[in-house]
Amino acid sequence: MQLYRLFFGPDHPKNKEMPSESWRRSRVDRKNPKSPFSKFIGNDKALKKMLAVAYSALGKPDHLCRDISFALFGPASCGKTGLAKLFAETVGLPFIDVSPKAVKTLDDVFKLIEGVLKSEGLPLVELVKRKHFVLPPLVILFDEVHALNDYIIQGLLKATEFNDATLLTESGRTVDCRNVCWFIATTDEGMLFDAFRTRFSAVNLKYLTKPEISQIVRMANRDWSVEACDLVAHFNSRIPRKALEF
Repeated sequence: MQLYRLFFGPDHPKNKEMPSESWRRSRVDRKNPKSPFSKFIGNDKALKKMLAVAYSALGKPDHLCRDISFALFGPASCGKTGLAKLFAETVGLPFIDVSPKAVKTLDDVFKLIEGVLKSEGLPLVELVKRKHFVLPPLVILFDEVHALNDYIIQGLLKATEFNDATLLTESGRTVDCRNVCWFIATTDEGMLFDAFRTRFSAVNLKYLTKPEISQIVRMANRDWSVEACDLVAHFNSRIPRKALEF
């Protein structure tokens, strides 16, 4: 129940041992304004499997969702990182975004994970075996995975292999990753190692349509008319971020 207290908002049924099926369904219903996924517009087909995994995770006390890892493919600024964050928010787990610019070694990856968990009130505990750690249930995204150096890629492949699930760092740390739901994202699918394709379920995202861009602008500017939002979408018809900055 600790995860419920730490990561869910006031609408979570904390007084119950487990949330009801109807609450779980509403949590992943994109038409429900209280669902984090309601903030993600478009790409309906791509999200179906992700919504099913989130629904299943919400039925477990620890929200574990490691059975499927996701590879987010799509052009720049189509919402890959935002989608991974919304998934983590929906299942109520810590989210860690690993950028190639922020990590040069596997020890850097470990320190980044450790820092985020500590800030969330979940400090890592070193087990009896020196330098051995077990990660709690969480969601980790490796953004622009094709830009990682080869050494980190090899370590990531070992950590994401279902029956291995171990991250070994340069300083000798052993990190048990069996509770992790992994995401990778890339704008260049062709540069990925083939081994990634057997470990991750593909989610192919596309640029949004003008009406979808208009809907995003309207969500951020409730006092604007539909016509004004359509006009913004007309001049910024591919990238939501640019439309919101208009």
